[in-house]
Amino acid sequence: MAKKLAVKTILVCDDSLETRLLLKSVLTNDGFAVLEAENGLVAQALAEDHIPNLIIMDVVMPGQDGITTIVTLAANPETSGIPIIIMTGKTAITKLIDRGSPQVKAIFEKPFFMKDLRAKIAEIFND
Repeated sequence: MAKKLAVKTILVCDDSLETRLLLKSVLTNDGFAVLEAENGLVAQALAEDHIPNLIIMDVVMPGQDGITTIVTLAANPETSGIPIIIMTGKTAITKLIDRGSPQVKAIFEKPFFMKDLRAKIAEIFND
């Protein structure tokens, strides 16, 4: 059975260590617990084990990519309700992603302003 965490927890999934560390620093300073994953397989396992309150997911990663991970999480009743923010450096990919997916709350194209990400996180948690 997955553990539900008391503090709002955000899972950051990106193959870039720099991006993960930056987001972890900002989000930790904002009072969130942060889990890190370098690819979709690790993110999937962490999401199933910990049921984070939000996932921030890169799209293009080695191993299992972000889109495959989102589809897999959506198929699992325990993880299908976790909101997801997609971040990508590939502009063309944003046009291919179904924004109608109830899990995907926003798509940020890299680079993006941290204040915009923070505002979206606040909006998601205030819904």
